[in-house]
Amino acid sequence: RNKGFKGQTIDDAFNLLGKDDFIEELKAWFEEENDLEISVRILVALANAGAVQKDQIFKTFEKVKTLKHHFVPTVIRLLGRTDEDALGILEKYFNDKNLVLSEAAIFSYGRIAGNRSYGKLKPLIQSKSETVLCAAVITLGQYSDENIFPLIKDMVGHPSPKVRSVFYRVLPNLKTSEWVNYIDAIIQEKNPLVKFFGCRAIINLASEEQIQSYLDDERFGMLEKSVFDAKLFSKYPFNPKWIESLDDLERDLIDQGSLLAIFDSDFIYLSTGWDLNRSFFSLIDKFVT
Repeated sequence: RNKGFKGQTIDDAFNLLGKDDFIEELKAWFEEENDLEISVRILVALANAGAVQKDQIFKTFEKVKTLKHHFVPTVIRLLGRTDEDALGILEKYFNDKNLVLSEAAIFSYGRIAGNRSYGKLKPLIQSKSETVLCAAVITLGQYSDENIFPLIKDMVGHPSPKVRSVFYRVLPNLKTSEWVNYIDAIIQEKNPLVKFFGCRAIINLASEEQIQSYLDDERFGMLEKSVFDAKLFSKYPFNPKWIESLDDLERDLIDQGSLLAIFDSDFIYLSTGWDLNRSFFSLIDKFVT
């Protein structure tokens, strides 16, 4: 319980803790801890170890909300690891002026409500906020059994690369045969990261024979073929050379790192603005050589 640990150092230390050996120690530490930031980190560690502390999460949420603490998004994510008692709280944040809170609330709502989230999240697909729209689409694509394809099929023509990338990220989950109708759009896509997600959708929906035919298709460029090649031949590490610099990426993609770098995950990340962008740059680092 070294109080000198701060920030990412604490996160790294918690990730090393053995689930069976340290849960009770973490619970005892939480009861004694007066530092709100460290308390949140302990709750995150417990949740990631499978020991969600519902009552403590609700109480901590009230504290961070009142103080407008920068860990409010993280605690909203923690609420998503509890149960239906949190749904009313989460719904209130769907259209919050702080879009990071909105995104966290939408993801958490979907995690708890599952297929029953469709009725509440469907209207958000019409949101004027790209962040809210994208979070709703990702969440419904991941948790809902309802067919959302008719609701989002035209997103491929959206002017925002963020929205287009989310469409392609969700497409494989929808199991629609209409994916073949987007081949030309992927070929013509100008944004390299959107094109990448489009190709990732293809390799998750196409047969090996189809992918092999795309490798031989002159309409596809180096970026597309590097993705197809990685799928067929399982090359690792996969380091395509199609992004020469971060200048190739539009700024609003970088500003929405949470949407682009990770889907909602069983692992809870500490969500400050820096963490969101860091998760995006970690993704980019994998593809820049």
